[in-house]
Amino acid sequence: MPARPASYQSGLSSIKTVFVILFENTNWASVTPSVAPYIRTTVVPMGAHATQYFNPPGNHPSEPNYIWLEAGHHLGLTTNNDASAANSTATEHHLVRYLQNVGISWRTYQEDIDGTICPLTSDELAGRYVAKHNPFVFFRDLTDNNSPNSSYCIAHNRPFAELAGLDEHRGAGPARAIRSPDPPAVAASAGS
Repeated sequence: MPARPASYQSGLSSIKTVFVILFENTNWASVTPSVAPYIRTTVVPMGAHATQYFNPPGNHPSEPNYIWLEAGHHLGLTTNNDASAANSTATEHHLVRYLQNVGISWRTYQEDIDGTICPLTSDELAGRYVAKHNPFVFFRDLTDNNSPNSSYCIAHNRPFAELAGLDEHRGAGPARAIRSPDPPAVAASAGS
């Protein structure tokens, strides 16, 4: 990554890391301290949260909503199908590409991936990782055109367990991190 110009760096706020934590099909009122104690009693008081986020009109099921969060539009990806040549986009006009272009790091932390391949496909039969909750695998510029061996994709799509090992105070983590949900059946059994 090229270094940012000094004039750019001097204009930055004191915010070093932004975490986006998504609760799938969950009303904020139901995310109580008994359901998500760390989120409600530690994270929320330390930062910001969106109590008035609603699906964009006509954006359902899950996948188009996640694409919209990343690109501001569903880009014609309106199913819950896995990433493929027919179900992905060639656009480079989306948030993490803009961040990368100005030297701001990003990463997504996904449950039930091993971090050795680009997670283009779901493992729904086992009730594990689902691609529809990971918008980044639908952007060909982030996956080297849907390659499961994309080193860029692998470096930015990391196992959720790695998130616990980050030391933000020493700069080990990305500036923007995304935490996507488990499939509903797994989330319900885990209490998250």
